[in-house]
Amino acid sequence: MIFYVDTTDKRNQYLLKELNEKGMQVKVYNTSVKGIENGDFIVFSPAKKLEEKDILSIIKGVTIVGGNQSEIVNKFLQKKGIKYINLLNDEAFAIKNALLTAEGVLFNIISCTDKSIFNNKIAILGAGRVGKAICQLLNKLNLDISLYLFQNDDFDNSIYFCDKVKSATRLNEDIKNFDIIINTVPFEILTEEILKNISDKAVVLEIASKSCLDKNKLYLYNFQYIEAPALPQKFCAETASEIMLESIFKMGELII
Repeated sequence: MIFYVDTTDKRNQYLLKELNEKGMQVKVYNTSVKGIENGDFIVFSPAKKLEEKDILSIIKGVTIVGGNQSEIVNKFLQKKGIKYINLLNDEAFAIKNALLTAEGVLFNIISCTDKSIFNNKIAILGAGRVGKAICQLLNKLNLDISLYLFQNDDFDNSIYFCDKVKSATRLNEDIKNFDIIINTVPFEILTEEILKNISDKAVVLEIASKSCLDKNKLYLYNFQYIEAPALPQKFCAETASEIMLESIFKMGELII
């Protein structure tokens, strides 16, 4: 068994080193690599979105590791007989990764404004794992935060993470009050009606995999829009690789 690791993500650079230190056979993966056999693993970043062309040359019996993929890619993997380990299906990994994402969010909050973080009113959109992790961290600093819930969010659970939990239906009225708006929802949830009410001095921090707004119309507004994807690899790459390693061995039913 050989681990082929795509090292274009900083997390995976640490992961390759850790696998090697544990006595595993490890090679760097790229599309020109030959000789991958049944029983081998190919490890991508949890943020990597695969396309069919990425899988065409991979044979049946190989295991691919990564994050969420499209329905088309999942069906193609299944059709080819390729096992796929989605790290985000491991609850322990997902929670730990969300906490690392929250650290990156804190860095962005500090760096995107000239105001003290204690003088900012902050809205967190979405109460999934990442939204709750951000609340958990920012609450420790006693920051002024509000958490907005969407369709699949659990109100009863969310109130343990934030004192001010509100329905997303309030956004149109409330949005003008916030200095920093952190989006964790991977859908276009900020309508034109909401966007026009955002303060010109505000910052919208996008950490979801899909934009919360129509980027083609950003020129209509004066607020700052910052895209900040894959934060664990930028700010906590070594720790992120450690939780990846734990999950790969657990979900792959391997023994370190």
